[in-house]
Amino acid sequence: MTWTDIFIPANPKLDELATVNGLHPLHLEDCRHGEQRCKLEQGETYLFLVLKLVRLHADNNLTITDLDMFVGPDYVITVHDGEILFLDFLRNRPEPLRPEEALYRVMDIVVDSYFPLLEELEDRVDAVESDILARSEASLLERVSDLRGMLLEMRRILSNSRQIAFTLQRTPATLASPELLPFLRDIHDHLTRDLETVAGERDRLAGMLDLYQSSLANQNNDATRLLTVLGTVALPALVISAFCGMSLRYPGGMVSPQAFWVVCGITAAITIALLWYLKRRGYF
Repeated sequence: MTWTDIFIPANPKLDELATVNGLHPLHLEDCRHGEQRCKLEQGETYLFLVLKLVRLHADNNLTITDLDMFVGPDYVITVHDGEILFLDFLRNRPEPLRPEEALYRVMDIVVDSYFPLLEELEDRVDAVESDILARSEASLLERVSDLRGMLLEMRRILSNSRQIAFTLQRTPATLASPELLPFLRDIHDHLTRDLETVAGERDRLAGMLDLYQSSLANQNNDATRLLTVLGTVALPALVISAFCGMSLRYPGGMVSPQAFWVVCGITAAITIALLWYLKRRGYF
């Protein structure tokens, strides 16, 4: 088997290989344009796959790289942008691989690389959940939104990759060996497990948004309750001072320098009684 690895999609060597092996021009276009969805297409004598390599960064961003693969009867062509170390390892194995074995090995490594990434996403979801329970800040909404976007992107990649594994199991034996079927089922199972993980984390994030909104509503209720208590407590002082200061010289028609302190005492007593009542009723 001949395995050609092209890490510059614009390399003219790809055109030469296309002429020799009868590769479809649309498949070459997919290789060079990039940003294709994960897919499997059948040529006349070969299979064309688009796989996705994903890296998770600390700033909650994903870097997604296309890995295009042509699998023929006696050749494999991989096309990607930049160096991919595991391809060099597979190509330089002491024991040469058959084309379908190379296909399985590459798919298996790519699919297995998703698992630690999903574990890291789970850890970040846990961290956001703890922060929401501890405090409610607007920045948490941005973190939740970033995580939901990454999980949505992973769901799209995993779903399309699972469709590739499913289609390969029904590919004619001339293009994919029947010996490959158990391994393809294993890849399919792994992708199904990863999709279930993504679905579970998306549900958790949806629950966190509800929790965040409930927390904000509780904070608003607390603020409203506090303002209501303060207004209620201040009301007796405002009424008494307004009545005694505007309508009468002194309360009850008194003409005495002690009247001021009498009014203050009455106001303080009513305020204290009101605070005791509100406290007893559980308003604060």
